[in-house]
Amino acid sequence: MKKSLLALVVLGAFASAASAQSSVTIFGKIDQAAGKPIGTPQKQIIDTAGSRIAFRGFEDLGGGLAAVFAFEHRFNPDNGAGSATFWDGYSYVGVRSATLGTVTLGRHYTSAFQNVQAVLDPFAGETVAAQRNIYAGISYGTFGLPQDTANGYASLIGNGPAKVRVANSVKYTGTFGGFTVGGDIAETPAGGVDRPYSMTLTYAGGPFWAGVAFEDASGAEDQVLNIAGKYTVGPATISAGLTEGKINTATNNKLRAYLVGANIAVGAGDIKVSYVTSKVAGTTTNARIGVGYHHNLSKRTKLYADFAREGKVITANKTGYDLGVQHNF
Repeated sequence: MKKSLLALVVLGAFASAASAQSSVTIFGKIDQAAGKPIGTPQKQIIDTAGSRIAFRGFEDLGGGLAAVFAFEHRFNPDNGAGSATFWDGYSYVGVRSATLGTVTLGRHYTSAFQNVQAVLDPFAGETVAAQRNIYAGISYGTFGLPQDTANGYASLIGNGPAKVRVANSVKYTGTFGGFTVGGDIAETPAGGVDRPYSMTLTYAGGPFWAGVAFEDASGAEDQVLNIAGKYTVGPATISAGLTEGKINTATNNKLRAYLVGANIAVGAGDIKVSYVTSKVAGTTTNARIGVGYHHNLSKRTKLYADFAREGKVITANKTGYDLGVQHNF
């Protein structure tokens, strides 16, 4: 009897060790707000953050190596509709080294977007006050989705060649001390000219963070250089960035964008403010100010209210606002 109990204890210990070496995590967010985006008179229930459900996995291979994978699905919680690409966020698999970094293959956020462009905006690219795509030079519509021409308006968020994601790609990320390097390269997409790639270098130390990214998109001579920095002093984090690029040198469509912003912690909430402007071939294509307050009910749930105004380009429905709730799981 004692031997049988001992055997069960030993087997249980081995089973626990095996299960500890491999894990799968389900995570995501759901967001809904009552509001009105810039460029339309229509008041509506909107998803201001890109609601999603995602899975990531990790398996310890020993010797400091691990297998990793992840995939993410985007959906609209207002009507249950999903994107045309089911794993629209990303879907990849690869190997991670504890000392050398991570290499993955599949559909990825570009290194430029994930490591630099997505870090600067105080609104994190969410809500009607999102400024990220304008600064980054990304030609995407409201909240990173295609422009909603069916409702008779264009969101005026972003004007440039940069991409959020690339398919058929290989990506590397490695952190060494305070420095993180990243890079990705993909097969030339249908209709493209070049094989798209991006490279990044960031540094984080104490209250200071800085990053630089270079991206060569799939079009002819489409390139973007992003320079970004953040500094935390007391309850405030100040951010500023510059983007230089060219959409097509044959027509001299040079891109230049600036962003300045701040996130100020106040009790259980954050006051957010930012201003961004961009020009293509010397003509202003965006000039937008955003201000908001986000109140944290817990580590996972927040209430938020935001206001944004387009300053120069759009002549009607120049303002947008939202009042919403977001839960992360």
